[in-house]
Amino acid sequence: MPPRPTQRCQWAFDKSPLYTEYHDKEWGVPVYDDKKIFEFLVLESAQAGLSWSTVLNKRENYRKAFARFDVEKIARFTAKDVERLLGNPGIIRNRAKIEAAINNARRFLEVKKEFGTFAKYIWSFVGGKPVKNCFKHVSELPAVTEESQRLSKDLKKRGFKFLGPTVIYAHMQATGMVNDHIVTCFRYKQSHQNLSQLKSSKDTTQTKREEKMRERTTVQIMLAVSFILLTSLNAGAYDTKDVPTDAKATVDTTQMKDDHMELMMKYGSPGENHKVLEPLIGKWDHTVRWWMSPEAPAQESQGRNENTWIMGGRFLQQTATGTAMDQPFEGMGLTGYDNVREEYISIWIDNMGTGMMSATGQYDPVSKTITEAGTLACPMTGEKNKSLRSEWKIIDQDNYTYLMYSNAPDGKEFKTMEVVYTRVKE
Repeated sequence: MPPRPTQRCQWAFDKSPLYTEYHDKEWGVPVYDDKKIFEFLVLESAQAGLSWSTVLNKRENYRKAFARFDVEKIARFTAKDVERLLGNPGIIRNRAKIEAAINNARRFLEVKKEFGTFAKYIWSFVGGKPVKNCFKHVSELPAVTEESQRLSKDLKKRGFKFLGPTVIYAHMQATGMVNDHIVTCFRYKQSHQNLSQLKSSKDTTQTKREEKMRERTTVQIMLAVSFILLTSLNAGAYDTKDVPTDAKATVDTTQMKDDHMELMMKYGSPGENHKVLEPLIGKWDHTVRWWMSPEAPAQESQGRNENTWIMGGRFLQQTATGTAMDQPFEGMGLTGYDNVREEYISIWIDNMGTGMMSATGQYDPVSKTITEAGTLACPMTGEKNKSLRSEWKIIDQDNYTYLMYSNAPDGKEFKTMEVVYTRVKE
């Protein structure tokens, strides 16, 4: 007796092997990985008005053209990248769709920062688990649903493009947010059988992650409360010296702690002023020119910087390597925004000395420049706190400069250093 043919969804029959493999191994499998979710969003938006087979046949070309769907890299794409992509015959050369993919990468990172993961955000629209449908024929499959309309509307409000409710429902089907395999398809049964295993594995991972977060949060709260209580005692906060002795016991210490905790949370939360530093994140080649005096010729050296966020986006850390005066050079800097002082603050150390440079200042959104004033120790003059002025100027996503000024012996300001940064294209 011949073996029974494998039952599949009708749309997967009489298609190419690539199409059948996609149905058998990917379509409808729940996806919780942010990179994979973003890949499908790019491909689904590119499909708008076209057949899925057209996009599927170009998928590998998209991976190469779009940095293997590295969302952080795509978010840094510029007008030059748009022109490059428009000249790529291996993808759908539609300017609006290409620009939407870049825009959506930036919005994707914003959502990820808000929710921790994009998966947590998008899966919330179906309660965190796949919707189980029971369709007997592909003709019963909807083009849109209430969930896809709500999700599409929210994405549009957040600035996403080319993700209407029809495109979003196709995305929900592809990433397993809904199980739309017909009931006679072999994948329908597998999806139901694997769902409990997937959920168990996901719950276990989530439980461990939550336990670690609870432990970390508990420690942070204990430290914060200890700090608040100590500073309250030392500073005389909520002073009760004029309160009658028999009434002091009624002071609401719980409210005191809550008020202080709220202030500490505001102090410790990165905001819009921290986002100003976002264009500086990445790897950079740098060229340094510096002058020992106004009349001295410039000296020059090259090197590389890697700038990263640390401590949850509160501080930008710079790590620099290269040469200076024909010697190996390494340096490290921290820059952040102090929510209480309402100013930017920077420190810098390197292997050319044993001191630490520090400076504070403000950002001008018109010129995209952070201007800071500070001090450093000068070994040539012996000054322990020599004044300096510096300027961080953001040119565009791939270029920025750092200028430093100090005073000559006659008291006139002159430029002592100029660093030109160019983003490393990987």
